[in-house]
Amino acid sequence: LHSPEAKVRDLVDHAVAQFRGRGATFLAKREATKTLADVLEHRKGLLKAELFRKDEDALFHIANAFEIRHINESQKGDYDPAFLDWVFWWYLATIELTDRLLSRQMDERS
Repeated sequence: LHSPEAKVRDLVDHAVAQFRGRGATFLAKREATKTLADVLEHRKGLLKAELFRKDEDALFHIANAFEIRHINESQKGDYDPAFLDWVFWWYLATIELTDRLLSRQMDERS
């Protein structure tokens, strides 16, 4: 990823290293996925402006309903680790999308 924001690059690099680390546990992968959800939260305004409402809602519904961002009794915590892998790569791809949208907006301003 080539985010125009240094902080986002650092967070994403950390999340990818944590997720792909040798012997990464479910908890390490969950934390990496949470970090990506935090990046998307930071870009929520862009997502609301550029995506269909249901698409933007789905990103955060999954993060909030499936013990990714929060842990409490109302969230689903007993899910297959393959689901977490899918969410991680989906969030990473969405960050790539937002990077491209931000770059396009910057080009249009120039």
